[in-house]
Amino acid sequence: MNGKLRVNPEVREHVLAAVKELGYRPNKVARSLRTQASRVLALVVSDISNPFFGSVIRGVEDVAGSADYLVVLFNSDEDVERERRYLSIIVAERMAGVIISPTSERKTDLSLLVDNGIPIVTVDRLAKTSGTDTVRSDNVEGARLATAHLLDQGYRRIGYVGGPAAATTSRERLVGYKAALRQARVRFERRLLSAGDFKEESGHVVMTKLLEAQPDAVLVANHTMAIGALRSLREAGLRYPDDLGFVSFDDPPWASLTHPSLTVIAQRDLEIGRQAAHLLKQRILEPDRPAVRAILQPELRVRESSLRPVP
Repeated sequence: MNGKLRVNPEVREHVLAAVKELGYRPNKVARSLRTQASRVLALVVSDISNPFFGSVIRGVEDVAGSADYLVVLFNSDEDVERERRYLSIIVAERMAGVIISPTSERKTDLSLLVDNGIPIVTVDRLAKTSGTDTVRSDNVEGARLATAHLLDQGYRRIGYVGGPAAATTSRERLVGYKAALRQARVRFERRLLSAGDFKEESGHVVMTKLLEAQPDAVLVANHTMAIGALRSLREAGLRYPDDLGFVSFDDPPWASLTHPSLTVIAQRDLEIGRQAAHLLKQRILEPDRPAVRAILQPELRVRESSLRPVP
């Protein structure tokens, strides 16, 4: 098929007869990808429907494209088994490196990549594999800033809508929430704590349950769950900030367009993607250099939803 002459003539005739009978045509794109695998990077995200990862993807592609790398995207959809299958494909295709947002710190297994010498950079979350480069937000500080802001506004029964315990982002944001309460000497109430799965429907279900504890404010751990939480407030006939204060992680375009506008913890998601791609390029060139752990500071953007009305 490749025009090589060192083939038994009889074998060649059999192969060409089969090609003619089956109507086979070589896939030139697939062949190019395989032969140029050293210029292909894999990007594995935990939820492609989350606009946070859309910005991360853009940042990765900005850097990778300028360095003549092709980026192949995989969406694990918070599924460890799907993630494991994708990692096997990445190894089989001999890709040059991987940027991954691990589904679970405990269950995500990157040893297959490590054993095959494939460079790794984790983004947004950590994995149990040590010695990998990582780029993520300071989740503890972000949640502390949000909770402290609500406390400064006079709120005292602040609810927290978190994500899955398997995700380091969720656990770290819970730490920041508790730290702010502790610094203000406000008692932590377990019934004001609830957890979803970082997706919209869970935000709706969890917020509906949380309202039974009668919080006077709430911090939601990502903006996808915030959409569901806001739907729950509307169904309950509640408005922010008149009935309760509201702050969410992430700053999607609609956050400043709602009425009242939404106070958020903005992450540097585009920069996370860019730094991850830079680190992966360096790791490919210098496989033995020390691991880099870059932590980017988030920003509290105060808008109307968290400003307690003056009596």
